[in-house]
Amino acid sequence: MKENIIKFKKTRFLLIIAALLFLSGSSLANSFDHFITGFPLDGMHSSVSCEGCHVRGIMKGTPSQCRACHNNQTAPGMPRGHVIAKGDCDSCHENRDWQPIAVEHSVLSGACKSCHNNVRQTGLPARHVRTQLDCDTCHITIAWVPAIFVHDAISQPCESCHNNVEATGKSGSHLLTTIACDECHSTRAWVPVNYSHFDTAGRCSQCHNNAPLQGKHGEHVSTSFECDQCHNTQNWDAKAMDHSGITSNCGRCHNGTDATGKHSSHITTTADCAACHSTQAWTPASFDHGNITGNCVSCHNGRDAQGKGNGHFQTIRACETCHNTNAWSRESYTHITVTYVGLHRATNGNCTECHRNNSEIIPWRDPAYRPDCAGCHANEWESEPHKKTEVPVRINYSLSELRDCTTACHIYTDNTFTTIKERRNNEHSPSDW
Repeated sequence: MKENIIKFKKTRFLLIIAALLFLSGSSLANSFDHFITGFPLDGMHSSVSCEGCHVRGIMKGTPSQCRACHNNQTAPGMPRGHVIAKGDCDSCHENRDWQPIAVEHSVLSGACKSCHNNVRQTGLPARHVRTQLDCDTCHITIAWVPAIFVHDAISQPCESCHNNVEATGKSGSHLLTTIACDECHSTRAWVPVNYSHFDTAGRCSQCHNNAPLQGKHGEHVSTSFECDQCHNTQNWDAKAMDHSGITSNCGRCHNGTDATGKHSSHITTTADCAACHSTQAWTPASFDHGNITGNCVSCHNGRDAQGKGNGHFQTIRACETCHNTNAWSRESYTHITVTYVGLHRATNGNCTECHRNNSEIIPWRDPAYRPDCAGCHANEWESEPHKKTEVPVRINYSLSELRDCTTACHIYTDNTFTTIKERRNNEHSPSDW
């Protein structure tokens, strides 16, 4: 109790002296240790004059919240056009500079389109379906894709969107018809198509001759067979083709001209079809990754091949950044940015020790001390080794004073803290505590 009273009186005395020095304009005011107020002058605040915050020399009641000063009156605040946010400035910005910005979408309360307008941030691409809905109706803040779109809420005809402008419509080889899309297709998928041929008695080519209905296209394999020799009435792609006489070089026919070949979204490779596919079906495919020259996600997207699971680390980086083609489970990643040095730059380490929310954005363990070392290491603080003076009584540095572990922690001759007895600089580094 006695020690706390002494500390209180000392702090009050120093604040009174600092106020008098400030009002008198003495240059000694620059030597005032601002750490004892609980608001360290670091970052851009270190270059602000006293009167910039302590208006008319008033010390007591000076606000410590960003918005209380950064209100475009006392100090620069949100510029015109800034996204509406319910959090304080330091939710996204650092006190060293307004830039760079670590956007935290959870504190934003404005519409997505106020930023995602193709001026400030990526917005609707040219081929996006026309809509007045806000982005988060279909998209999430983690990634643009996958997007959720519910057709059940659509009341206008399918072709009002599916017209090859706003969304995929009839292809060039589509059956010539004026029937609405949903007469044959469902909102779940374009295929299979619900069309009944049960009442058809003639030859396929009587209708499927590219006059009333779709017939052989220009790239169809040359044949005099009737359509139902290879196709059935349920699906054109269900071909009954005997490949028993084929021994090699699938691409000679499957070149996109004589027969179906690699589609536009096929993984980039120079290998022959038989290296991965069989003559019974295109899928499943079994292949050697050694022939692949494209990126992993073109196949490993959760649709064509296994992609990121529900519990996967939240990142937009390519698969090959951490994984290799031998096994998914052998992850390896090294931080390359200069921000992560020493022990922070771990390879094959325990990622979740820092990335506790399974995301690239690391949450602060003790946000009150961000962006300094104590923001994550406050629980490792030990007061005893950090002596400030021993005269007339021993006083140790507080955690707030040494929140940046790489700063100086000199030992003073006495508790006036005016004369340094022993200088100590850079006692800690990110490479070694």
